[in-house]
Amino acid sequence: MDRVQRKLVRHVFTICFLTLLFVFTMINFKDVVTKRESMIAMGELGKFILDYRSKMGSLPSQYTVESVIPSLRPNARLGPIQYRAPWIGYDAGPDTIVVYSSRDFNSFLLEDGAVVLTLDGKVHFWDEEKFRETLSHQQSQAEIRERSEVFSNPYSVPNKPGK
Repeated sequence: MDRVQRKLVRHVFTICFLTLLFVFTMINFKDVVTKRESMIAMGELGKFILDYRSKMGSLPSQYTVESVIPSLRPNARLGPIQYRAPWIGYDAGPDTIVVYSSRDFNSFLLEDGAVVLTLDGKVHFWDEEKFRETLSHQQSQAEIRERSEVFSNPYSVPNKPGK
């Protein structure tokens, strides 16, 4: 190989390396932005739920929460949510999970987990293990049974008013 060929191979290798580095960086950056925006959206949803709770004395219905989600600022990043109000009693503690959204990331820097809104209005990102453990301690048998029926039957639709 002469000098020109070596230089060409070096340039091709450098370009391929920089391209792969850029793609890796963008994938991780996208997931970091998604996580941050989903936490912001969950925080805004939490403000709405806490305002409703302070005015009305109870948590809003599933329909009310679903009607508010499109008006949230980065709502596209929130993902599908699970709202637990029907199974939360009046005596529930401040660390009770009200709303959660499971998140799966393609990133090497971020763990999969869930964005969680607790009854005191705080937004957390918990890894899968902590989330599943906490949720399993808080769920009643009725909630587990209903959720398993909805997700085991692909033709079932969760109860929504007006449908």
